[in-house]
Amino acid sequence: MSSAEQLFQQALQLHASGDLVQAETVYRAVIAVHKHPGALSNLGQILRSRGELGQSLELQQRACEHANATAEMHFNLGNAQRQAKQLPGALTSYRQAVLLKPEFALAHCALGIVVQHQEGASKAHKHYQQAIELDKGLWRAWFGRAETSLQIGPANNAISDLQCAAQLAPQQLSVWRLLAQTLSAQTDLAGQNDQSLIQACQRWAALDQTVTQPLIEIAAREWAFKNHEASINALREAVKRAPDDFNLLSFLSLRLAEVHHVGEADGYCQQALSIKPDDMTMLAHAGKLQMLRGNVQNAVERFGELYARDPEGAYGGRNWLFASLYDETLSAQTITNRHIQVAKGWAQTTDPSSIDMGGGVPRRIGYLTPDLTGDHPVAQFFEPILSNHDHQRFEIFIYSATDKVDNTTHRCQQLTLHWHDVQSLDDQKLAELMRTHQLDVLIDLAGHTKGSRISVFGYRPAPVQICWLGYPYTTGHPQCDFLLVDKIVCPPGQAGLYSESLLYLPDCVFCQPKLDEALINSGPAHDKPITFGNFGAFQKVTPKTFRLWIEVLQAIPESRLMLKNGSFADGNLREQFAKRLIKAGISSNRFELQQPSPFAHMMEEYNSVDVVLDTLAYNGGTTAFHALWMGVPTLTQPGNKFCSRMGASVMHAVAGQGWIVSSKNAYIKQAQWAAANLTELRTQRNSWRGILQSGPLGNHARFVSKLEQAVCSGWQRLINMS
Repeated sequence: MSSAEQLFQQALQLHASGDLVQAETVYRAVIAVHKHPGALSNLGQILRSRGELGQSLELQQRACEHANATAEMHFNLGNAQRQAKQLPGALTSYRQAVLLKPEFALAHCALGIVVQHQEGASKAHKHYQQAIELDKGLWRAWFGRAETSLQIGPANNAISDLQCAAQLAPQQLSVWRLLAQTLSAQTDLAGQNDQSLIQACQRWAALDQTVTQPLIEIAAREWAFKNHEASINALREAVKRAPDDFNLLSFLSLRLAEVHHVGEADGYCQQALSIKPDDMTMLAHAGKLQMLRGNVQNAVERFGELYARDPEGAYGGRNWLFASLYDETLSAQTITNRHIQVAKGWAQTTDPSSIDMGGGVPRRIGYLTPDLTGDHPVAQFFEPILSNHDHQRFEIFIYSATDKVDNTTHRCQQLTLHWHDVQSLDDQKLAELMRTHQLDVLIDLAGHTKGSRISVFGYRPAPVQICWLGYPYTTGHPQCDFLLVDKIVCPPGQAGLYSESLLYLPDCVFCQPKLDEALINSGPAHDKPITFGNFGAFQKVTPKTFRLWIEVLQAIPESRLMLKNGSFADGNLREQFAKRLIKAGISSNRFELQQPSPFAHMMEEYNSVDVVLDTLAYNGGTTAFHALWMGVPTLTQPGNKFCSRMGASVMHAVAGQGWIVSSKNAYIKQAQWAAANLTELRTQRNSWRGILQSGPLGNHARFVSKLEQAVCSGWQRLINMS
């Protein structure tokens, strides 16, 4: 062995041991006496590792000019050329490497990388494929094949390739990012790959602590699977990373409000408004948070200000109207005037007198609603209506104005031949669609509630336009012809409060909602004191209602109170309300404040309640039915507007007139009677469900027949007027 070769072997040992300084010295000694290609190449590698790319390239090029240059030397030169962005040179070097050593997997992979940039994905794909066949442990080859598959197809193969790359290189950010992006593009919001996508996004977010995109993706997927806390946690982390991102702050606040984390939602809302103080969406959201806190008058004032700023906008007017129904300080006439004022500003493009009604009877009835999902009250009431319509006489069209779809939606879809998802249509296009269906009657089921599209009435898509079910007051809309009511919620003497003409249903404006027969009515234990309850929205517990309930509890010292609502998911709100009760003289062992729970569990909680204490300004409507189903009557004092008379309407329809009172004193007296006759009361609870089912509200076929008659009478009234 020559002295130069001996020195080279010594340099190799130093190089392998990591002593690069001594290795460089010996490599240079070798080169001084012999243009040894190995020494030139390896010295070039050392210089490249130090960032001296120019000298490195020169040495490695000299090495590869030698007749004995190996595939590894050409590969190393290619790496240096690629780093220097000399891609044509790198292409030549890698090709020479695989020519000299066809089984050189790393060289095939590197060649694929350069070919992908220089000649396109299709040619590169073959080199990645060859690299994988030679060595399945090369993460970069799997990654490259995935990238090229996404460009040339089929994209499905890319996911498995990226998963292999991730397994081989779990710390490679680029792998997890592309895997997450690929899964996201190929998975809808309830797809089978969601868990894989969430995991990929989690790794992406962990490896790059600056990005928010994967956290937003996690939030969306977890929310779709109803993993609300996991979704919100992802958004919280995103906000930590981008504390000045208005959109993130807004989104997090909205999500928190949906799960009734009211205080935290308010905090993020205020942060968002500090960035964009005039953002109408967040200003409206701030008002809604005040409603959830029970600060009704504050919310009404905020919404009124928004309406004044933008009378034709979507943020103030409807919220102002709906919130006003809860405000016990407003007269019914004031609330009516506001409804007329707001609706007057909406588009009115067709004179109702120009509508040709033809004659005869209506045949085509359309229902417009955003609420046929989940356990929404409108869905509970409307599903039995839809299933009992006379489809021989009437052709029913459903216009669903929501992008939420679930089992309730699917059940309702099965009950009609004409279902149209209209969430994406503006009012004009929606009206045009309805006109193509030649509707005779259009019935809005939302009024001024969330997601309402009642403004389409201004385009007059049907000769007869009616509001019913979802909004317990006048719409104020000049082109809403009729409001479906009963004589309890809207006594004839109060007709002047309504801009619409009134169509009276004979028994109750509501029918028995769809509820589960399997729900067991067991009732409180016989030795328990009387328990009053209310499971309605927190904003219904106005100051007058609160004072009345306190007087009931004071009049019956052994009585208890159970309240359950969404706002009590917020621990601070629960604590504040508990302090109010204690300050009013009600000890903590006499009340229970429950957080919201799944619907079936909520219904079962009525087994702990003897009597529902109705709220005053805005009664329980749906909850009165829920309570009766579980054997619990509602004690109610009707007011002077629709929404304050719903409890009376329900109890009257089930022959429960004894639970309808006309004054505060009578309210307290009836509560005292219930406490004094607790055994009788608990014995009777088993009869309420039967009364409900066998009466006019549980006979859905009869109820729908009466509804159809009322609609036809409205049609005839307009014909007679034309």
